[in-house]
Amino acid sequence: MSRFPLRLLPILTLLFCFVGSFPAYSQTSEDTPAVNDDTPIQGQNNERRERRDQARENRQERRGDRQQNRQEFRENRQEQRGDRKERHQEFREKRQEQRSERQENREEMRENRQEQRGERKDRMQEQRGERKERHQEFREKRQEQRGERQGNRQEMRENRQKQRGENRNNRQERRGGRGRPN
Repeated sequence: MSRFPLRLLPILTLLFCFVGSFPAYSQTSEDTPAVNDDTPIQGQNNERRERRDQARENRQERRGDRQQNRQEFRENRQEQRGDRKERHQEFREKRQEQRSERQENREEMRENRQEQRGERKDRMQEQRGERKERHQEFREKRQEQRGERQGNRQEMRENRQKQRGENRNNRQERRGGRGRPN
């Protein structure tokens, strides 16, 4: 076995192929012309050149496509941003409108409540006045009845007193004038 490192073999093969692809190194004889399209090596060079040119064109085309995609993406993003802004603006306006409506409704409800409160207050005031009036009438009537009862009691007392006096006089007369003096 030789001591030649086998790992270098593929690298050296590529190097020789690369060096062999140049016309200056590939010509072994001075008799052959420098440029000949019919030679197999020159044909390979042309093919490589065409492939390189094609690859370059493909790269440029892909670069152009990427730029166009980026541009379209930017435009779409800008458009979407505009749409979002517009929707958000509409949403804000709608929300503001709803807030205004709610505020108006609250004001209206507050006014209605105050009006109802005022009406209730008036009714209560009126009812209070009626109750006071009825109560006053009741008190006057009660006072009158008390006065009547008191008058009746006084009258009854006087009548009893009178009756007692008469009874006493009658007893004395029946006894013949005996008894306690009045």
